[in-house]
Amino acid sequence: GGLTGYYDVTVVERPKVEKVVVRCDFPPYTGLEAVTAEFGPEGAADIRGVVGARVTVTVTAGARVKTCDMNVNNEAVPGGNQTVQDGKTRCAWNLVLAPRMTGLWSLQLRDKNGFCNSAFERQMAVLPDNPPTVEIVAPTAREIRLKPTDRMPVEYAAKDDGRIAGAELLIRIDG
Repeated sequence: GGLTGYYDVTVVERPKVEKVVVRCDFPPYTGLEAVTAEFGPEGAADIRGVVGARVTVTVTAGARVKTCDMNVNNEAVPGGNQTVQDGKTRCAWNLVLAPRMTGLWSLQLRDKNGFCNSAFERQMAVLPDNPPTVEIVAPTAREIRLKPTDRMPVEYAAKDDGRIAGAELLIRIDG
């Protein structure tokens, strides 16, 4: 056997996701308060919101990274603004939820040596903003005859996946 030369080897830890913070600001008309959730590296970190919601994803990496990339359904999300604080890199993206975004979102952190983090892939669900529904509960008759001076109470039920700010009843008088 032979002896080869001696080599210096530097072991580096691959980049890793330490923390993910997801903030969802719902459209004003929904009446829903903003929601912020914080996840560790193994946390669910799923994104769920109604079409038009503004989402901010902030990632803290375990060390300095050269690049931060976020993808939704294998499409790059612009942004990834980086800051370094206490030797850790923070990256942030802002996006507005659209129907085509339902699927998977992922993160890829790359260090100066070209090493990447372990796979980080989570679910994204973009919920439709369904129109409100209204049902007349009472009276149940399809045709009612009243004198011009009569009053008729009307009971209705309105439902929406957000909030209902108000409702109006429009009537038509025959004859």
